[in-house]
Amino acid sequence: MDPSPVLTHPTLELPLTRFEAPLEVDMERFFEFSFDLAEDILDMEARFGASRDRRKDRITPPRR
Repeated sequence: MDPSPVLTHPTLELPLTRFEAPLEVDMERFFEFSFDLAEDILDMEARFGASRDRRKDRITPPRR
């Protein structure tokens, strides 16, 4: 009896430029990275007192 094939994790292909072959990235690790990055950015906004203008969805300098 053949052993069951090893299941591979889904991957994403991320193109760098239109002239280069895309990078193949593990989907789970990519989303973990992007989630951690988003949390770090929110922490930095809180730490440095930046406020977000929700109408424009841009970061504005702190009000003094």
